[in-house]
Amino acid sequence: MIKAVVFDMDGVIFDSEALVMETWEAVAEKHGFYNVEAVCRKCLGTNAEATRQIFLEYYGEDFPYDAYKKEMSELFHQSAAGGKLKKKPGVRELMEYLKEKNVRIGLASSTRKEVVCRELEEGGLLEYFDVIVCGDMVNRSKPEPDIYLEACRLLQIAPALACAIEDSYNGIRAASRAGMKAIMVPDLAEPTEEMEELTECILPSLSDVKEFLKKSDWFITPNGDLVVMSIEAYEAMVENAAMDTAISEAEAEYERDGQLHDAREALASLRRKHFG
Repeated sequence: MIKAVVFDMDGVIFDSEALVMETWEAVAEKHGFYNVEAVCRKCLGTNAEATRQIFLEYYGEDFPYDAYKKEMSELFHQSAAGGKLKKKPGVRELMEYLKEKNVRIGLASSTRKEVVCRELEEGGLLEYFDVIVCGDMVNRSKPEPDIYLEACRLLQIAPALACAIEDSYNGIRAASRAGMKAIMVPDLAEPTEEMEELTECILPSLSDVKEFLKKSDWFITPNGDLVVMSIEAYEAMVENAAMDTAISEAEAEYERDGQLHDAREALASLRRKHFG
């Protein structure tokens, strides 16, 4: 049973990852540094600071990352501003379907909030989102679960009752570590055995995601109740290394004998058991 769907943005909603790669390659050619495609692939799904560190680790601490990043951003803006950024096929239709089913919609993007909101607004998609969480709003980047846990907290939905739609390895890892279901819609990163293990399914497009959801029973609830995750449980999951075990046991408690139990009581009991 699913009460919320949380989207990644770059490579899922917008066809932006390829444009990022293209603009970095233009900057690399101009300044004479190499293998930028491979470095960019390591950065897929990560926030600004994590991306910066990946570049510096590869090219050295004296690499003028900030100056080159500014050049890249200007090139990207020239191609993407004013609603020119291409949307992935089926994105609006999928969101309309979720709204029809009264499924809450969130966004968990490693990109800065200012950029995210501008691109969604220019693309005519901002109104669909109940919650937006961005890379500059959490302490740790994907593949850590923080951004998805925060999205679930703001949506007031337990992670076990939410699904992430992702294109990157780091994004799928983050959603899995948060205890969510995950669907991978590959963009630049090809599916791997690890991704097959961490996802419910791997689908070629958002149109296929819509068809998958229509045929699934994910939106059928035994009693129609909204299961809310307490702030205490959220904080415990972020801070405690036993998070994965706690989430797995929480899922079992929610659907024992096919019936949902009170999430607040279940999580409180789980917190006492695991965290003291």
